Amino acid sequence: MTKEEENGTSIASHNCQNLPPSNLNIYTSAISERQDTTAYLRVLAKALRNYGAPGAIVTDSGGVFYSKRAMAIYEALDIRKERIDPRQSWQNYIEAHFGIMRRLADYYLNKAPTLDEMKKAHRKFIRDYNCQIHFAHRERQDGRHSPQDVLRGVLARTLPAPQLSRIFFATEFTRYLDRSGYIRFRRWRFYAEEGLAKQQVQISIYTSTLKIEYQDTELAFYTMEWAEDDTHIKEVKNPRLIETGYQSSQLKLWTLGPDEWLLFLKLPDYASRKKRKQVNVVQLPLPEIDENQLRIVSF
Repeated sequence: MTKEEENGTSIASHNCQNLPPSNLNIYTSAISERQDTTAYLRVLAKALRNYGAPGAIVTDSGGVFYSKRAMAIYEALDIRKERIDPRQSWQNYIEAHFGIMRRLADYYLNKAPTLDEMKKAHRKFIRDYNCQIHFAHRERQDGRHSPQDVLRGVLARTLPAPQLSRIFFATEFTRYLDRSGYIRFRRWRFYAEEGLAKQQVQISIYTSTLKIEYQDTELAFYTMEWAEDDTHIKEVKNPRLIETGYQSSQLKLWTLGPDEWLLFLKLPDYASRKKRKQVNVVQLPLPEIDENQLRIVSF
């Protein structure tokens, strides 16, 4: 596992480190605008979910690989973390892949006018790289001549989905439900449970999934699409409410189905504050009081 920044993009790949370089297969890969822990953990989570947990992860000394969240995940999944020596990129097989990408993909990446076009070009490169016949496999007698075919069926230690979910739901926030059972989170409103109005709930984020809980009881799940800055929410879909014992006992005039009422809603952006106009205020002088007026007031 490693990451390299090139042409303003961040590329992350997951591979089998216990196999020779000729068998390198790119399992998961992504282009992101920023090199941060969130982008790295999304790729890691997808690789672990689809292909299992390796015995070790080999990287350079990039900070995202040694963040507190990443190290906690390695420990929880019993994954050994290995670091290559400084300026010894040959110790990590993935470095050979970057040279191939420079020769084969940079032309299309440089022509892409937008980030979405770059992602499309990157997906095409990954597909072609994994599926096309490689020179190193030309003499195989089993008919497997591409990295995808060579490593077909090879999985690491598989992990139950609930275990992965529990470990990766590490980004947590707390919010209070309003009287209608909604929370406000990053300029969106999400419905959780009207019967818990005014109660504090926990919000957990796992890659593109948002989960709302109350005292370890799951209330709702939402699928999110992140904006290019990996901080703001661009789109929300696939709401899923969980039936619990916290539902309100108040009888409703009519019952609405999930498609008949808004479970989530994007809030308007904050309006920019207008600068106050400076008003020049002049303090009027107090009237002068002579001694005769002062005696009358004192009397």
